[in-house]
Amino acid sequence: MPCWSSAAIAVIDSTAFVVGTNTSRIERIDRNGGPATLIATLDTPIVSVAANGGWIAAQSVDGTLFRRGGGRESRTTVDTSTVGIDVAHDGTVYIPRGTQLLGWGPTAAEPVPVAASELVRRCRELFGQEPLAFLHGTDPIASLGIVSGGAQG
Repeated sequence: MPCWSSAAIAVIDSTAFVVGTNTSRIERIDRNGGPATLIATLDTPIVSVAANGGWIAAQSVDGTLFRRGGGRESRTTVDTSTVGIDVAHDGTVYIPRGTQLLGWGPTAAEPVPVAASELVRRCRELFGQEPLAFLHGTDPIASLGIVSGGAQG
């Protein structure tokens, strides 16, 4: 089996995962040992990747965000010292920045702060029930924890 100089990894589905490498490559890896497929190459090493619902997102050292899905590909840059991203089933990429949570929607040019009420709405839609939300903090969001119970059984 090949060895990758990976910095980040995320599950795409039961057949593949995505790897972000120290050599700035984003690759789709076949779980059954098939050949790796190059998705994209960024200018600096990849520090975080995410996958969800056909969307793949990556963050590189220089703040470049990459997203592919829904028949399109886009890039933007954020000023961030925080490593870590997530991508929602609709293609929105979430990025922490200082005391804010930013959302980069599939048709947006750049990430914008996410209001607490918007996150509650999305959780309600995703989980099909009213979330237990403690909204007595800052808005936009300064900290976040989501426990869905989805890993149970």
